[in-house]
Amino acid sequence: MVSLLVSLSMIVGCILPDNPQAPEKTSLDILLESSLLERDAFSIEDSVGKQLRIGAVCFLPENIATLTVKVTSLEKEVLLDETIDTFSTEYSFDTVWILIAFLDAGVKNMSIQAVTTFGKVLHKEATVIIHERALPVNHAPLISVTGKLNLQPAEICSLSIRISDSDTGQTLKLEISGRPEGSEMFGDTLFIRHIPADFIGSDTVIFTVTDNGIPPQSALDTAILNVTVEHVNNPP
Repeated sequence: MVSLLVSLSMIVGCILPDNPQAPEKTSLDILLESSLLERDAFSIEDSVGKQLRIGAVCFLPENIATLTVKVTSLEKEVLLDETIDTFSTEYSFDTVWILIAFLDAGVKNMSIQAVTTFGKVLHKEATVIIHERALPVNHAPLISVTGKLNLQPAEICSLSIRISDSDTGQTLKLEISGRPEGSEMFGDTLFIRHIPADFIGSDTVIFTVTDNGIPPQSALDTAILNVTVEHVNNPP
């Protein structure tokens, strides 16, 4: 029996892992945050007048020389163009936030561009859709006029007025049309009229209340004052 001893020699090559802190690993991402704190890297929606944030997420910010944040409208109008050249180098990541609010609705294009210290250009884009702000519904106020409407000459007419509005914080304005001579208002709650002794007939008084909501709403109540002479049938 012949014994054969085979000796194999293997040369193993050691491959070192990539250095995660190498300058070429420098990267840039965009992050959008709405006024409701919803975040997305591509697109968000918000309303006119609401403050949102554009975030430039930088990896290895010490390698970034300048960062430019630009916002344009769909018609290419430049709404924001800001360059930043100071970054935190304490950590590997740094997010630079830009606050912005829009006064008109429409599609807004966001772009961030970084130039590294070794000449590389990094670029990211995203979209913001701005909607018209939904105004709260303005409800019409309420008005009620109560009191004696059938009167006699020389009698005093007294009407109570109640106005209210379900929308809190609004100012109510009371107006009177067809106001007869000799009548008085005490605040917005009491209407008084001294009926002349020689007056017979009717007066139509319209009470209108209007709020200061958007758009203003009104309500009215009508009081018809009938003045007649009550005939008394005396026994013979």
